[in-house]
Amino acid sequence: MNQKIKLYLVLFFACFSVRFISLTFNFPPADFDPNVSYHWLLSGDLLRYGTLSIQGIKTAAFEPLYPSWLAAARWLTGNDLYAVLVLQILVAVIGCFYFYELSFLLSKNRRVSFIASLIYCLYPYLIYQTTALKEVTLFTTLLIAAAYYYVKASDVKNTVFSGFFFGLTILTRSASLPILILGFCALIVKKGYRQGLVLLGSSLLILSPMTLRNHHLNGSWFPTRSGGNLFDGNSEYSDKLIPAFSMDLLAPYVDQTLKKEDPQAIGNQKEMNRFFKRKAIEFMAAHPVRTVKLKLLNLVYFFYPRIVPFHPMDANTKFLWDENGNYRIINPAHRSLAKELAYSIPYTFILITAAMGIYLRRKLYREDLILYFILFSFAAIYSLYFPSTQYRCPMDFVFMFFSAFAIDYGLNRFEASRWPAEHSV
Repeated sequence: MNQKIKLYLVLFFACFSVRFISLTFNFPPADFDPNVSYHWLLSGDLLRYGTLSIQGIKTAAFEPLYPSWLAAARWLTGNDLYAVLVLQILVAVIGCFYFYELSFLLSKNRRVSFIASLIYCLYPYLIYQTTALKEVTLFTTLLIAAAYYYVKASDVKNTVFSGFFFGLTILTRSASLPILILGFCALIVKKGYRQGLVLLGSSLLILSPMTLRNHHLNGSWFPTRSGGNLFDGNSEYSDKLIPAFSMDLLAPYVDQTLKKEDPQAIGNQKEMNRFFKRKAIEFMAAHPVRTVKLKLLNLVYFFYPRIVPFHPMDANTKFLWDENGNYRIINPAHRSLAKELAYSIPYTFILITAAMGIYLRRKLYREDLILYFILFSFAAIYSLYFPSTQYRCPMDFVFMFFSAFAIDYGLNRFEASRWPAEHSV
């Protein structure tokens, strides 16, 4: 049997088996509610009405790709939730294969590639996200594929593939748009305008159905959730909740602010988006020192070795406030120590070894440029909005690659030190 096929079989078994076992023992997902999960609701309406809507009301607030994938998976499996999540595990396996190839392209070292892929396979937080009805798994796989083809973008075919996958990442989570912009600029410098325009053109071709639909529906080119999210992270109570609590707790406060200050915008997604963006910018302008402090803390908490927010979202948890700025949290939920350690120990190890790997590869930054673009874009976007481990984890493969490089370097040093002793007479 071909050596590479054997390797892929090993990676398939490692990636699939741990996720399948996790799914089997944690089914159904504890945080899944079909009446609340907007991905599930959107996919249900896609199956019923053939359009992106919630309870028949068309929306441009959400990225369309994961609900579309979920609708296709539900149709293929006869709406069997367990089978849908098995298909999602297979998406994670595809991401593992792409990650192996990306790691080899960058390192030219099979052991580094295998170590990086094995970390991906066994990383507890990614295993958990694979068995949840969230876009993390699909987004991670698409982002790895986009990076892989970007590294290979020395010809038109691979550049088109890179643009294609970057377009899909933006259709899954629009916060990835800055990665495409940075990649486009770098490709122009490295390869010329032709390659850069091919990358941008193929991405826009993938993005155009969403942008044209949104603009036709309510005049917006991109999902209209961004204003509300920006206000969540830049309002009177943002720095009081970050990093301990989910910004979703602010929903009643956000709704009341809209009703009080611009009731005519209610129901108009474009105007609501504009209102919340304006409110967020006004808050930042009125509180510059407080804003800068919060953004710097957001950056710290984005890479924090503990799950952020510290307290999970719970149906019984409530946020209460008054006009004087006083607030309190009712019935905060808690994670078990086992769950905290299952995340913190592996992530801390990967973060430390990744820092070592970045240092060891410091002279190869041109080869690793797309990884730095991903790292910088995620950090910048989510420090502007608000930090969350769930939002960060799709880029953790960047740390995994650098970590694997450092581990391989350490193993080489160890083997070199052991060699004379093992072969001495």
